[in-house]
Amino acid sequence: MMATLFARAAGVEPELERWPELARPLMFGPLTPTSFRLSGRDRLPDAPERFAAEVKEFGCVPSNELMPMQIGQLQTLAEARGDEAFSQYVAAVCPPAEVAVGA
Repeated sequence: MMATLFARAAGVEPELERWPELARPLMFGPLTPTSFRLSGRDRLPDAPERFAAEVKEFGCVPSNELMPMQIGQLQTLAEARGDEAFSQYVAAVCPPAEVAVGA
């Protein structure tokens, strides 16, 4: 949580809506230095690929597909935040057939 707060203050917090294919690793995976190089003034052109490789090396996110429980958690968070942009992001990354699963 602190890393995200510092990243937000520094302007390098990953912009989730720009990386829908990395939704699961960014929301439920390990924070790596490269995850803070996806956006901001010091972003790296190959950061998405590097971050995906780092997540794979950690072995804690076996695929980019969200699990039903994670979909439910994201939907609950979107409702609690009341943030239209985040709600749209969650709707975009959650598979339509599984929207109600795990809620």
